[in-house]
Amino acid sequence: MCRTGLSTDSNVLEIGCGIGTLTYLLLKKIRTGRIESVDISPKSIAFAQQHLKAANLTFHTADFLGFEPQYKLFDRILLFDVLEHIPLEQHGRVFQRINRWMSDESLLLINIPNPAYILYDQKNNPAALQETDQPVYIAPLSAALASANCPHGLL
Repeated sequence: MCRTGLSTDSNVLEIGCGIGTLTYLLLKKIRTGRIESVDISPKSIAFAQQHLKAANLTFHTADFLGFEPQYKLFDRILLFDVLEHIPLEQHGRVFQRINRWMSDESLLLINIPNPAYILYDQKNNPAALQETDQPVYIAPLSAALASANCPHGLL
């Protein structure tokens, strides 16, 4: 992320922050900017809030599809290992929401697990998966992004 221009004054929306592993790393870099982190799990947010405290960090417990951040524009919006937990037919709606919080200079950073890995675990190790884990393929993901006219910058 630093190679994409992440700086001390960046404003970041982290969707699906879990217990704050990536949030911790963001706090090391972002000192004067803001970080808003959201997750659907109250237990994960409680853990993150207990272990990560900073004046420029805000945690929210919410289903992203009904979530409204405090700030309206972000330099970076992060979806790291999140999309495989959201039903595929809702990805377009996810990107429409995200697009509202992006300027022409914003970047959307997405990480998805290898679909073959999820398919393997579904067959051989289903206990390792969360309830809604599903393979996400690049072509439908690209189509969902295009249908939402999002993003301006995608990495």
